[in-house]
Amino acid sequence: DFEISDYSFIVVNKTTLQPLVWKYTDTKKYGELIYGRNKQIIVRDPFTVGNELQEYLNLKPLVPNGVNIEGSNDIVSHLEEM
Repeated sequence: DFEISDYSFIVVNKTTLQPLVWKYTDTKKYGELIYGRNKQIIVRDPFTVGNELQEYLNLKPLVPNGVNIEGSNDIVSHLEEM
């Protein structure tokens, strides 16, 4: 058995060399997480991302899911999905 703890990220300013610690406390939450004043930041569910990664490892596709290799791709539509 294991337990996932909160993440701590240490960021160092390259000019001042001042380190800052940022803690992420939502590591145990499930589903999509939504942040931001306008609710514009969506963090995808890790189980969904994990399943997609496993599919990529198993199938080894030439291009990512949703990208058309036989025709054109719409950049605006792709960006809207991000």
